[in-house]
Amino acid sequence: MKITSCCVGPIGTNCYLALCEKRAYLIDPGADADVISAMIDKEQFDSLRILLTHAHFDHIGAAGEIARRYRVGKVELSPADRPLYFSRDNAMPPYCPPAEDLPETTDFLPSEDFTVLPMPGHTPGGVALRFAGQGESDVVFVGDSVFAGSIGRTDLWGGDLEELLASIKREILPLDDRTVLYCGHGPATSVGEEKRTNCYLR
Repeated sequence: MKITSCCVGPIGTNCYLALCEKRAYLIDPGADADVISAMIDKEQFDSLRILLTHAHFDHIGAAGEIARRYRVGKVELSPADRPLYFSRDNAMPPYCPPAEDLPETTDFLPSEDFTVLPMPGHTPGGVALRFAGQGESDVVFVGDSVFAGSIGRTDLWGGDLEELLASIKREILPLDDRTVLYCGHGPATSVGEEKRTNCYLR
């Protein structure tokens, strides 16, 4: 498995490209379609899927343009976040207007490469995407549920602090301590590191 990333948009959202043999998965194309395309075009693959950990504006802004460029019919998203995905209030004006020309969504399709971990709390339909490490530790794309030393906000639409903490304790903390967590903002971390240092999770 190969993972590349770029930081996009005015609030520094991490967009990831995960390559599993010839299968490519683009995770959270939040903004700056040209930057994301430059990352994608460095790789060779037979198929590309767009996966969204949740539907906040800073994680979906370039989804429409990227889907058109690479002929991706629908992006994959939890149904519980679909109202947020299409909401005109899902924005941070004047810096981040509502996303335009968004593609339709579908629930996550079966995959031999990853499993979907339900992570409501930051948003109602937030998820984490767990990829097998292929001989190494697994990796999990956690969106904005967990950060290095912190957790996601719950004061936005649909957020719930107790639900988010329960999601993290149910889905993330039981994983092997070596499991790498790729966050929606900031640096990657690990399950073990967050158990030791994250004041929200002790």
